[in-house]
Amino acid sequence: MAKRARVSPSTVSRALSHPEKVAETTRKRVLQVVAELG
Repeated sequence: MAKRARVSPSTVSRALSHPEKVAETTRKRVLQVVAELG
């Protein structure tokens, strides 16, 4: 998931657990990959 979103695994975790700590564009990219992968 992280590789597909082009971010680190910790960024994926942060985007899901503490979205206020991640840039909005990064959060949207992570959420898009999550939606694609299910």
